[in-house]
Amino acid sequence: SCQGQQKETPPPSKQQDIETTPSTDYGKPLKVISLDTSPGWKQGEEKLIVEGIVYNPDGKTPASDISIYYYHTNAGGRYMHKSDIERSLPQTQAGMTHGHLRGWVKTDSLGRYAIYTSKPGSYPSGDEPAHIHFYIKEPDQEDHYYIDDIVFEGDPLLTIDKRNKFRNRGGPGVVTLTEREGILYGERDIIMGLNVEGYGE
Repeated sequence: SCQGQQKETPPPSKQQDIETTPSTDYGKPLKVISLDTSPGWKQGEEKLIVEGIVYNPDGKTPASDISIYYYHTNAGGRYMHKSDIERSLPQTQAGMTHGHLRGWVKTDSLGRYAIYTSKPGSYPSGDEPAHIHFYIKEPDQEDHYYIDDIVFEGDPLLTIDKRNKFRNRGGPGVVTLTEREGILYGERDIIMGLNVEGYGE
């Protein structure tokens, strides 16, 4: 579940940097490729394409076969659940869910990935900028680890205070969007393990 939707939380400990729940693999298709189209692409909200390259820890060499799990809110800032969509995540006892706007990509031989989805909205509480959650899983790792959320330059909720709390996990998550023919585009490159506590141990 999204911790930020509840309240501001302190930086995670080493143990918390690794995802230990099955949510990141729930409903994952047998074959994952470098491009994924979420249900949001066709639901009438602002279309968004996020592209990028995943690099090895040296920050220079593209990394292939790296899995990325993502999820985000709808334009109204809610993680909506649709029981008729196979990839939906069941609600927890607390009523939380990653919703149906979620999916997976796996980088190609050049480290590239692309996600076709919709632009998320900020939470109705108005205390968090709009964002997309990203989790990384490398071929030799059992669990995912999360990196800084994608957030959007120009979001009025992306305050200096919010920026200062980013840990630069996986590299900067602040994305500048451009628009072409009614579609928003953003780039988010990733460096594996960067500023992820416990990485490689």
